[in-house]
Amino acid sequence: TPPAQPEPPLIRCARVGRSSSRHRLLATSVKGWGVTAQNPLPSDANRDVPAEWLAERMPRAFIKWHRHRFEAEHATTDEVIAAAGIVPGSRVLDVGSGSGIPALGLAQVVGPNGHVTATDPSPLFVEAMKQSARAMALTNLDVVQASAINLPFEPRSFDAVTCNFGVMFFLDLQAGLRHIRDLIKPGGKACFVAWGALDQNMLYSTGFDATASYRPTPSTPPPPVTSFPNPLRFSEPGLLAAELQAAGFTAVREEIKRVVFSWNDSAESIADYWFDVRGLE
Repeated sequence: TPPAQPEPPLIRCARVGRSSSRHRLLATSVKGWGVTAQNPLPSDANRDVPAEWLAERMPRAFIKWHRHRFEAEHATTDEVIAAAGIVPGSRVLDVGSGSGIPALGLAQVVGPNGHVTATDPSPLFVEAMKQSARAMALTNLDVVQASAINLPFEPRSFDAVTCNFGVMFFLDLQAGLRHIRDLIKPGGKACFVAWGALDQNMLYSTGFDATASYRPTPSTPPPPVTSFPNPLRFSEPGLLAAELQAAGFTAVREEIKRVVFSWNDSAESIADYWFDVRGLE
C-alpha cells in the first residue's frame, strides 16, 4: 500500500501582543475524542489537566507513534518557528509538549547558544522526551514536569512561548493563559496551535469517521464541542482570540493556514494510530 498522503489539515493562527510587548500566537483547533467528567486529580498542581492526559493510555499512544508524528508535523513546526520568531540563540518555553513536538525540533533551531524548556504534566511524556533528547544528542533542552498554571519559572524569562495542540485542553484556561503571558519577555512572542474545523480537515475527519462505529453511543447528547476541553474547542473563528484578550493580550489577530500532514507509512499504520489514540482494540 502506498504511503497515505491526506489533505492538509486546517490550522487556525492568531498573532497577539501584550501592552508594549509584541507576542505572536498561532491558534488552531480539532474535534475530540472527547473529555468525560473530570476525575479527581492527584494534586492541586494538576488541577487544570484533564484526567485522560494524566492516565497512561493517551500518553502511551502518542509516545508509540511519536516518530511518525514528528515527521508528519514538520510543516506545523515550521509555522510555529516562524510565528514565534524563534531563531538561533532564542530561549523558548514549550507548554504541553507531549512526546516532544515541537520542542525537540525547536532545540535544533535555537542551537548551542539557545535553550528550550519543554514542559508537560504527564510523567510518561517527560521521560519519553528525555530519552528522545538523549537519542538526538540535544544538550540545550530541559524537560520539566508541570502544567500550564504551575510553570515554575520567573516572570519574563523567555523570548518565546509555544503551545502546540495543548491550549484546547486547559481546564483553567484563563489562569493558564495569564501565567504564560507573564513568562514572556517584553518584545517576545507566544504561539499557540489548535486544530481548525473538522469538516475542512480530511486527515482527522477520516480518522474520526473510521472509528466512530466502534465507540459507545453516549447516553445523553454531548455538549457543544466549543464548550469543554477537547481538540475542537477553538475550531470556530474568534474563540481563542477572545480568551487571549480576556487574559490581557492585545493586538490579537487570527489566521487560518493549511499545512501538509504527510504520513509516510501504510494506510494500515495510520488506522492503527487512530485506534490507539481513541482507545480501541
